[in-house]
Amino acid sequence: MRTPLLLGAALAVALVTPATAAHDDGKRAKVYRAHLEANEAATAAGVPDARGRAHLKDGRKRDKVSLRMKGLEAGETYLWHVHQATAAGDPCAAGSTVGNPAPYPGFTYRELTARPSGNARSKGKSTTFPVAEDDTGQDYYVNVHLQDGTVIACGVLERKAKRKDSD
Repeated sequence: MRTPLLLGAALAVALVTPATAAHDDGKRAKVYRAHLEANEAATAAGVPDARGRAHLKDGRKRDKVSLRMKGLEAGETYLWHVHQATAAGDPCAAGSTVGNPAPYPGFTYRELTARPSGNARSKGKSTTFPVAEDDTGQDYYVNVHLQDGTVIACGVLERKAKRKDSD
């Protein structure tokens, strides 16, 4: 009696394997990461140690971005967004004019409210974030703002290096 059940399970695994292999043919989500650092405005705002990490996953159907910050003022709520640079260069550099102040369209974000420790986490999602195949990741960045729009931390999203398979 168990033989048909085992045969059925083996057949199910065999049917799933080709679909998984097809997903590995360059159709994986593109992953980008950024290290956010405080700027001069953060010092003026009383959060000179603001820093964090952003992780963006550009999937075929869904796009997700997450943010973890430290060094924020406890209980304060901050704004944050993904942006696209308007020209080549570092959009996070002091005095840079290559950053687009308007958030990249299509993302919705959860609030970023600092806990008593000064740490905060948030997530965002989109179904319309297209990163070009040949993009190096230098064109997109994440920044954290005060409620008045003053940017206090910024980081350029860079494409995660592909793992090298060992032979």
